[in-house]
Amino acid sequence: MLNQAFKKGFLSNGLRYILYPVKDTSLVCVNMFYFVGSRDEESDKTGFAHLFEHLMFAGSEQAPSFDNEVESAGGVNNAFTTQDYTDYFIELPADNVELALWLESDRMRHLNINEKSLNIQKNVVIEEFKETHLNQPYGDLFHILSDLCYTNHPYRWPTIGLSPEHIEKATIEDVQSFYDKWYQPNNAILAISGKFNQNIEDLIKKYFENIPSNLISERNYPLDPPIEHQVKKIVKRDVPLNLIVIVFAMPGRLSSEYSTYDILSDILGNDNSSRLYTSLVKEKKLFISVDASIMGSVDPGLMIISGIVKPSVEVKKAEAALWDELVNFNKKPITDRELEKVKNMYLSSLSMDIYDLQKVGFELSFYEALSKAELLFENYDVYRSITKEDIMSLADKILNPDRAFVLNYLKK
Repeated sequence: MLNQAFKKGFLSNGLRYILYPVKDTSLVCVNMFYFVGSRDEESDKTGFAHLFEHLMFAGSEQAPSFDNEVESAGGVNNAFTTQDYTDYFIELPADNVELALWLESDRMRHLNINEKSLNIQKNVVIEEFKETHLNQPYGDLFHILSDLCYTNHPYRWPTIGLSPEHIEKATIEDVQSFYDKWYQPNNAILAISGKFNQNIEDLIKKYFENIPSNLISERNYPLDPPIEHQVKKIVKRDVPLNLIVIVFAMPGRLSSEYSTYDILSDILGNDNSSRLYTSLVKEKKLFISVDASIMGSVDPGLMIISGIVKPSVEVKKAEAALWDELVNFNKKPITDRELEKVKNMYLSSLSMDIYDLQKVGFELSFYEALSKAELLFENYDVYRSITKEDIMSLADKILNPDRAFVLNYLKK
C-alpha cells in the first residue's frame, strides 16, 4: 500500500511547502522547485534558466561555498532544468535538515551574483553547449526539431538555448533581472521528504517567511495552430548513420488525453518488445533501433518517434515501412497483455518513485505547481482506467502523415 500521506502549507509571502514523511530512513531530502524554465526566456536571451542552474551553486551571502557546506554535513546536492521548471535538491542526514533550509533560503534571498562568478559559470555553460550540442553526432537534433515543430511558442528553442552567443553576451544586469523576476518565494515550492521532526514547519517559517516576494504575471504563451499538411525537413551532417524522426503534436500535461498519448507511445516504441521495434528491427531488419516517447511538457508538446536506419537500407524504404506501421496501427488489435504490460511499467515506475526521497519531493512539487500535489497519486487511477478503445481512437486520430513533422537527419 502506497504512502499517500503528506501535508501542504504556505507562508504569507506565497511560498508553498509540502511535507512527505517516510518511515525507516535516517535521511531527509529538501527539494526546492522553481516554476521557471526555458519557455520563460526572451527570444534573444535564451539559455538563462539553465545558466541559473549553475549560478545557484556559486555561493550566497552567508554561504560562499555551497557544495562545501552540504558535503561537510554528509549530504549531496544537484539540480536540473527543463523547458518548464528548475529543480534543486539536497539530500542529507535528517539531523542536518536545518542546514539545508538555511542554504536554500540564503540563495533565494542573497545569491552571489558578481562578474567573477558569472564569467566562470558562463564559460562552463558555453563549453557544455559546444560539447553536447555542437561537437557530437546528432547534438543539434533538438535545436532542429524545436524550430521545425514550433513557430510561436517559446518551446521553439531547447533548454540549453538557441546559441552560446546568448550566454556569452549575458550581462550582470540581465542575470540579476532574471533572478529578481523568477527566483521568488511565490514562484517556488519547498518539498521535504524523509525523516523530520514536528518542528519542521517552525523551521520553514524561520528561514523563509521574511523573504519578500514580487508579483509574477500570469503566463500566457502563444500556441501554435494545428498543421494541415506534413512539414518535412532534410538535413545532412557528419554522422555515422541516417536517422528518421516523425513527430506529432500533443496536448499539455493537464490534458485528459495526456495519459493516453503516454500509453500509445509506449506500445509503439518503449522497449525491445514494442510494436515498432519488433516489426522494423527484429522482423524486417530495416532499422538498428526505434523508439517512441513523449516530451511531458506543461504546455502542448510532442510525441516523438525516431529510428536509426541500417547502413544497407535506403532512407525512403525505411520511412515508408515506418509509416506503414503507424497508419495501420489499428489493423492489429491491442491485446490485453500488451496494454497491461505498458500500464504495469508506468505504475511500477511510479511506485518506485514514491520510495525515492528526491523523486517524490520533485513529483509532488511539480504537480502542485501545475494544479495540486494530489495528482501524483490520482495518476494511478487515471492510467488504470485507460482502455484499448481509448488508445485505438487516439491512434486513428493522430497517426496521420498530414499531421506529422518529419525530419530526415542524414549522413553526408
